[in-house]
Amino acid sequence: MGHKLGRMTDWAKLREFLCEGRTLIEAVVYAGLPPSLPEWLEIRQKRDKFLNWLEQNGFLVVRKYGKPAEEGNFKADVDILMALDGLEVAHE
Repeated sequence: MGHKLGRMTDWAKLREFLCEGRTLIEAVVYAGLPPSLPEWLEIRQKRDKFLNWLEQNGFLVVRKYGKPAEEGNFKADVDILMALDGLEVAHE
């Protein structure tokens, strides 16, 4: 639950702040996860631990497992999932 700047994000407080004065229907987190390859195991386990915590605290987590990309990165295309879900909600 750390941040690149060395600060911690309190996700429950952030959700409360963003929903203040509104009715929360669902808090969704889209997460790109590394591929199921040995070199990604440690990172994947850390992310899964965090995502499990989010689920236990009332967030809906949408996981997308990625594929290897150039220079030791991976690509999960989570932005496309978000756009499709946004279009579906807008249509409803």
